[in-house]
Amino acid sequence: MAAPSFIFSILLLLLQLLFASLPHHRTLTSAADGSWQLLQKSIGISAMHMQLLRNDRVIMFDRTDFGPSNLSLPTGKCRNDPTDTALQVDCTAHSVEYDVFANKFRALTVQTDVWCSSGAIMPNGNLFQTGGFNDGERRVRVFNPCRTCDWNEIPNGLTAKRWYASNHILPDGRQIIVGGRGQFNYEFIPKNIVANKINLPFLSETNDKGIENNLYPFVFLNVDGNLFIFANNRAILFDYVNNIVVKKYPMIPGGEPRSYPSTGSAVLLPLKNLKAAAIEAEVLVCGGAPKGSYLQSLKGTFVAALNTCARIKITDPNPEWVMETMPLARVMGDVILLPNGNVLLINGAGSGTAGWEQGRDPVLSPVLYQPNNNIGSRFEVQNPTTIPRMYHSTAALLRDGRVLVGGSNPHAFYNFTGVLFPTELSLEAFSPAYLDAKFDKLRPTIIAPKSMSGIRYRKKYTIQVVINSDKVDESSVSVTMFAPAFNTHSFSMNQRLLVLGNEKVTAVGNSMYNVEATTPKSGNLAPSGFYLLFVVHQGIPSKGIWVRWAAMELTKPTKLEFYDQMLKLQSKAILVHYFKGDDGRKALILDNTIFHPQGGGQPSDTGFICVTDSNLRFCVQDVRSKDGVVFHYGVAEDSSMENELEQGKGKEVILQVDESRRRLNSRLHSAGHLLDVCMRNVGVGHLEPGKGYHFPDGPFVEYKGTVPLNELQNKQREIEIEVNALISKGGKVYATVLPYQEAAELCGGSLPDYIHPVSGGYKAYFWTTFVSSTGNDWKSHGNSEFDTFRLLTVALFSRPVQGSNPRIIKLGDNPGCPCGGTHVSDISEILSMKVYIINLLHLKNDNLIDDPHVSECQI
Repeated sequence: MAAPSFIFSILLLLLQLLFASLPHHRTLTSAADGSWQLLQKSIGISAMHMQLLRNDRVIMFDRTDFGPSNLSLPTGKCRNDPTDTALQVDCTAHSVEYDVFANKFRALTVQTDVWCSSGAIMPNGNLFQTGGFNDGERRVRVFNPCRTCDWNEIPNGLTAKRWYASNHILPDGRQIIVGGRGQFNYEFIPKNIVANKINLPFLSETNDKGIENNLYPFVFLNVDGNLFIFANNRAILFDYVNNIVVKKYPMIPGGEPRSYPSTGSAVLLPLKNLKAAAIEAEVLVCGGAPKGSYLQSLKGTFVAALNTCARIKITDPNPEWVMETMPLARVMGDVILLPNGNVLLINGAGSGTAGWEQGRDPVLSPVLYQPNNNIGSRFEVQNPTTIPRMYHSTAALLRDGRVLVGGSNPHAFYNFTGVLFPTELSLEAFSPAYLDAKFDKLRPTIIAPKSMSGIRYRKKYTIQVVINSDKVDESSVSVTMFAPAFNTHSFSMNQRLLVLGNEKVTAVGNSMYNVEATTPKSGNLAPSGFYLLFVVHQGIPSKGIWVRWAAMELTKPTKLEFYDQMLKLQSKAILVHYFKGDDGRKALILDNTIFHPQGGGQPSDTGFICVTDSNLRFCVQDVRSKDGVVFHYGVAEDSSMENELEQGKGKEVILQVDESRRRLNSRLHSAGHLLDVCMRNVGVGHLEPGKGYHFPDGPFVEYKGTVPLNELQNKQREIEIEVNALISKGGKVYATVLPYQEAAELCGGSLPDYIHPVSGGYKAYFWTTFVSSTGNDWKSHGNSEFDTFRLLTVALFSRPVQGSNPRIIKLGDNPGCPCGGTHVSDISEILSMKVYIINLLHLKNDNLIDDPHVSECQI
């Protein structure tokens, strides 16, 4: 009986091996639709990161620190990087540009290590990619879409080291960068003028010690302008302007981790009913790995992936997660929005986690998720690929409706033999069922326009399409807009689909129809930039066309009359636009202004504006500037003035600045400049002035440098005596715009780095956000008590501008300095000044006794 027992044992072993080798797509007997096409057997690199650009080219890149790739750079071109950990002189490419419709690619040069980085498309269509590893961790890299363009790198473009972070475009056009390994904070690009590394405790709270499980957090812009941030197994709604957690969402039932390395994926489901007073937003989180899976995989035990999706209405007052079961368990999968509003789950593994060699059981079959169906009928398994897409695989929706798939390299180096899952250099395309030829008669073809630039919010547009069907269901025609995503590590950053629906479908000829649709009402729903617009008929989408939001309803900057006439309190201007913001605030935009917008540490002017020959006044409560355009925020004294302002473009208006507030602001700002003079006069001119805060609730100036601690009290007295002596002496205050060299000479021989000696000057664009701690407006004047205010000033960018020149403020015979604020006409008008305290902000080695120097002080 020994032999039969032996044969049975062998048979059982064979069966076990057979079933162990079957991937998690073995239910494919019920597979429905979709087809695969191999586009390129090898592009020379493994596509760890992927982004579709506005010219139908896809940028892909991999790490640089593993040695040579399989694609050479153009003849004679090499990357020289002495800090690279593998190859300091590298003549191979680690990034490519893929031309979708030509099915060709070309090598690009990325200089520093982009391993596990992040990015997003800026409103102008340029790809801003951020962070990475080693010498790349603080880099910002910019790619401008053109046939011959290559990467440009900005050293120290980031404030913090960013590795495994997530990016998102904001309504004002900036990118926010959230988290990263060891970074429990966020920052913006372009950088803030003020602190640009802001703590976010939620990230440390969701960090599992030794495992993390909160890298590449899922970040989505909610319809109210706040951010939904998911990490590990829970989420918050976050007000990034005020650094406030607005809401904490319940933990996903079961508490299993969904973030890297227990990598699930997530998506903001299509936004619908965009004209509703309260627009709903839902987030879907799918897959991941059970607790402990990461450590188990390091030991060679690969735990089955999670087979659940969790869905939540993030706009509900009392939101709850709704759990659904996927037909295939999946970790390291991608979730891609499709033009018809469905969702595709693709790539990934059936067991293990993210990490080198830590995944098993490739999931070869995509799954279609239909969010509008009832629970239990939403998932549909699609036809499989033959190529495993494991760790470091990517996917992106293309303009023709296909999904581009690439990458997969679960190894520390490129490894093509002797391993379970060789490094993948190929590109494939998955064609969802809607691309099947049997649906050609239902498929719309957009005839006009071929593209659109400068589309605006709340505007109706007409798209002309051809549908070669005898039975066009007008009620099933809709228009959708898709924001192309930056895809890496199972997360498509900035991915967004807007369902505009249709307001009217009109037959205008043989199989030709005009489809009318209205764009979303604000940048909270559709941040500015390039989108793909589709027309969908009975679930079958057209090919997309590229559309671009108008960056601004104005292109000309507001002329700042106070630059030359700081004492002018009344003037005339032309009304250019009556602006209604996403937050409900209203503003007047004029061709010129004497109102000083908040900036440079100085609060804004207040006052009123009235239409000539009218007794009605618009009370100006706050003034802000964006891209050189000044916004006068406030309220009309009478509701009847609303119509007058809305129809008043081109009318003359009269401006009146509040005199008491202007004088106080000017005194405080001039006092800050005079303090700089005194610092030099009392022997501490080596201290570098930093942030200035010229608000009535506690003005100060920060200085950086070293001063013996035992001299601080004496210096405080000396500074106060000197400053009041200068005030008593008086002296004319000059404000003038000068060519760069003259300005430098007037300022002691040099100008700050942010003013460029190119074309004679610079231009700084900035956006400011207004917050009152009391919720009140400025009410008092002169030396009375004021409400406490805090303002965040954000520099969008600073660059040379042809023909511009710096404005210099000069107090008496003292050296000048660049400044855009308002000032007194004579130093004596400051009246008096008292130095209350010198705060020590940081001490070397944090030791007062042993170290006799301070590195930064606040006066």
